[in-house]
Amino acid sequence: MKMRKAISAVLAGVLALSALPISAMSASAAEGAYALGDVDMDGVITGHDAAMVSRYLHVDNTLLSADQLALADVNGDGVVDQA
Repeated sequence: MKMRKAISAVLAGVLALSALPISAMSASAAEGAYALGDVDMDGVITGHDAAMVSRYLHVDNTLLSADQLALADVNGDGVVDQA
């Protein structure tokens, strides 16, 4: 029973940490650059960035600027898609 509680506590901690936004700030962010994936350019990578890409792909293909499209191409293949 103690093992089950310990595992539950560890999993709860992991889930709590995974809910925090990933910081997109880097050394180059001070120079005006944003991390790949930070489509809304707010300094953090969150679900909102993914939602903007999904909306661009499925609803409004004029939603993102050229800079935002470059940030949305996370895998660097030249195509903005779910990958």
